Amino acid sequence: MSTSEKNAASQRPSPLALIYQGRTGHNYSWVFFGDANGDGFTFNDLFYMPSGPSDPKVRWNSTTERDNFFAYAQSSGLTRYAGQIVPRNSETSPWVQTVDLKFTQAIPIYRNVHAELFASLINLGNLLNRKWGLQQEVVFSYGRAVAGATYDATAGQYVYTFTPSTLDPVPIVANDQPVSRWQVQTGLRIRF
Repeated sequence: MSTSEKNAASQRPSPLALIYQGRTGHNYSWVFFGDANGDGFTFNDLFYMPSGPSDPKVRWNSTTERDNFFAYAQSSGLTRYAGQIVPRNSETSPWVQTVDLKFTQAIPIYRNVHAELFASLINLGNLLNRKWGLQQEVVFSYGRAVAGATYDATAGQYVYTFTPSTLDPVPIVANDQPVSRWQVQTGLRIRF
């Protein structure tokens, strides 16, 4: 084998590649459901975490909502911000982990000209099990609503509402975007 043939062979990609990606999810902020400060913009007001059930700045629609909220706040870690506004981008969506598989095959055509066939299996885990490789993430604009609030100027308090409709879960974006679904990409490249 000549030196040029050895160099060409060493530049060809390996026929099989396995690629793992693991990364943290995007940061997001806890926000009020709706327009808490009355500026006409919804879902952008950073959430004030009451200091406790008897916080003088907050009144609840019902004791059931209040008790449900504090149970949720305890389980989600919101209680670490008791008595303050939860900082912007203080939370992180779950980790994203995917495995991709790529096959390549070089076919000599003429002298230094080669065709390279390839097939990539993107998000192989999701092909094997539909519960694997899902991207769970708070979507853009990276705000997650937790409770609604309106301001009662006569009492000088916010009136909080906490129901299933005011709480945004971390969604699985499998149906919204193709990033959570397995995909196959094929192609042909000519190298010379």
